[in-house]
Amino acid sequence: MPNIKSAQKRMRQNTSRYRENLNAKRAMRQAIKDSYDAIATGQQQQVREHAKTAQKAIDKAVKKGVIKKNTAARKKSRLNRQLEQAFASTTKTKSTSGSSQKQTAGSKEREASSRK
Repeated sequence: MPNIKSAQKRMRQNTSRYRENLNAKRAMRQAIKDSYDAIATGQQQQVREHAKTAQKAIDKAVKKGVIKKNTAARKKSRLNRQLEQAFASTTKTKSTSGSSQKQTAGSKEREASSRK
């Protein structure tokens, strides 16, 4: 236990800041976890809402100085990659017809020249 008043005050400040930082980290982690769980369920509206709250929580943690900017960028990038993969898999299963039939002009020319 410190004897000097300023050291006592500093100790109180450290404890309160530690609690605030811990709460911000917990909120961020929980929001990220909720968004990954929503991705697993596959409901697009719910996924979008949870992803939005997760990104807000990450940005708030950066603003408060709880995590670094690059860490936040990495977390948001991973989250967005998961979102894109989840939405891409749902759109691929819905519309797969016709995509393999398209040919470019260059591929048609190569086909014609290979027939000669």
